Parts: sequence; structure tokens; C-alpha cells
Amino acid sequence: MEDIQNIADNVYKGLMKNDIVIMFIAFTNKYILNPLTKTEFTSHLIASKPSRFITCLLIYLGILLAIYETILHLGVALNLWKNPADEVFKEIPVHCAHVYVSINLLSKEKVDEETDDEKVKADKRDYLLKYPIVYHFEFSPEEYAHEEYGTDLKFIKGKVHNWFTTSEVYHHNKKHIQNPVTVDDLSFYSKKGKKLVGDDEYLCDLDVGTGDTIFCIIKY
Repeated sequence: MEDIQNIADNVYKGLMKNDIVIMFIAFTNKYILNPLTKTEFTSHLIASKPSRFITCLLIYLGILLAIYETILHLGVALNLWKNPADEVFKEIPVHCAHVYVSINLLSKEKVDEETDDEKVKADKRDYLLKYPIVYHFEFSPEEYAHEEYGTDLKFIKGKVHNWFTTSEVYHHNKKHIQNPVTVDDLSFYSKKGKKLVGDDEYLCDLDVGTGDTIFCIIKY
């Protein structure tokens, strides 16, 4: 026991000869311990050596944590790195329960083959229907591709395709639509005009929320 005490004393004497350690102790006394002695409540936190050690340790840990969080969130805001917590606590978007689909038809001859950007390139007079058809589609939980994320783009494509090919609109325009319409002939756009791509992508991940109106262009 005496040997351990001697070792501890020697370590303490060695540290007290280090300028950095002396400056650290002086800083702690001036900016942490002295302010704590000014009130009766905080003075109890440094009444003994163990309590002073624990109090100073917790304060410095808090300072280091604050610095770490500041640097972390500043880097995330500047896109220098990602928040590691995002990999553990992933935010689940609210799934899409129903949408309105504005449907119109466009001849494949009017489609820009290089960009496939028929909605942007086409003139309103090029569409087959003078006014688009707006139809309401609801999704039941049984139709969800995932119970938390809801349905995906592939499902709404199939649902709109099935509705259209059995609708009166399709049969009334058969003289214009000479070839069978497939699911691949349907293109969808968000309310902001962005083309929706990725059949396996969930609607909520494509920025399509419940009650939104999306646009469908059917190429014939």
C-alpha cells in the first residue's frame, strides 16, 4: 500500500513540474472553481477533493461534448460529412394513402426521344384530350409494398394503366390509339413537374404526399 502511495506521489510531483499541467490547473481554479465558491449551492459541489474532481470532470466533459456537437452539426450543414446518427435512427417519411392523377395522352411522335421529356417539350395542342382527366386513387394497407413506406411507383403505374385500359376514354379514342398501351407507355410527374423514376421507389420517397396531384402522360 505504501509503495502505491509513493508511486502516486512521484507521478503527482512529475505532473506539477509540467508547464501545461500548471496552466490547466490555474485555468480550472480561476474559471471553474472560483465561480463555484460564490454561491452556497454550488460551493457544496467542491467541498472536498473527490467532489472537486468529479465536478471539474463533468464540466470539461460537457464542454468537449458541446464542441463536438457544434463541429458535427456545422459540418452536416456545410455538407462536409453526414450525421452518423442518421444511419442508426432513420427518419421514416409519412406514406402516401391516396393521390389525384391528372391524365392526358400524347402521340409518341411528339415525344423527344433523346430526353423523353414529353411533358416539357409538348405543346398543349399536341395532347389528345382537350382537358386532362383527373382521377382519384386510394391505396388500402393490403396494397402497400411496405407497411411503413406505403406503395411504390410500380403499383400506381399498374393501377392507372388498368383503370385507363378499361375506361370509356380509352374506348372512345381507339381510332387514335392504334397500338396497345402498356405500362411502359406511362410517365409520371410530381406536382413540381419532376419526372418520377424508379419503379421500386416508394411514393413518399419521390416527394409524393397524401392528397397530392401527380401528372400522368400516356404515350400512344
